Amino acid sequence: MFSKQSVTTTELVRQNITTDALVKRHLYFAREYPSHVPTLVQFNGDSMIHRYVLPRDSTFGHFMIAFRRKIQINASEAIIPLIEKEVFDKDNKQVVTSFQIISSKTIDDIARDFIHRDGYLYVNVTLQNTFG
Repeated sequence: MFSKQSVTTTELVRQNITTDALVKRHLYFAREYPSHVPTLVQFNGDSMIHRYVLPRDSTFGHFMIAFRRKIQINASEAIIPLIEKEVFDKDNKQVVTSFQIISSKTIDDIARDFIHRDGYLYVNVTLQNTFG
């Protein structure tokens, strides 16, 4: 069963990191790692944000394999990554929607479609119990 999540990754970042700090970090990443995409990940509804700098030429599947190794979950659990997309309604109010991504897509392709205007890619990863 999916974990219960009270806020999106985008909302969690906005609550805990100032806009100035986000902009400062983005400028640093753009200067120091121009061939990478800064990524903020929320895992399983946790209030902690994991920060990654992903190479544009790697696939999303490679990132998910590395992430799965890092978090050390049971073989009977699957990870479900959702990429958050920033859209705006007719009143110019931010609305965040989530999409599941094909693991063979490159980080560069994903960033072109899903990067927020602050320069970050937002990912929400949840666990799903499966039968092994």
